[in-house]
Amino acid sequence: FLERDLLTLRADNFNRFLQTLQVFVHTNIRCEVGGHMCSTNPANDPAYFPHLAHLDFLYTRWQSFSHQNLKFRYSQDDRDLPLAPAGFKVSQFHDSADLPGGIRVCYDPYELKNHP
Repeated sequence: FLERDLLTLRADNFNRFLQTLQVFVHTNIRCEVGGHMCSTNPANDPAYFPHLAHLDFLYTRWQSFSHQNLKFRYSQDDRDLPLAPAGFKVSQFHDSADLPGGIRVCYDPYELKNHP
């Protein structure tokens, strides 16, 4: 899957979007890079955190394509957020542009290109 293919999946096909993001984009790329990235301890590789930031960018970009994408899945999830201070819910973190405490994560736009 190319990024363009991933980002054109609609919210009603979220399971395929999530599987593609997790397996093809996250795991396969880690192992293509090799070294610590393809180990049980990928955080030892300096490329790991920029890779995670790119995954967050892709998810945020996908959400930006429609209101349905933005509100799908996690916006109504009232479970406590694991490893977060008490009182934070999963639903508070579904929109990167509207995080608790007035925090906004925004990405500069760029043109997606297919590579042969």
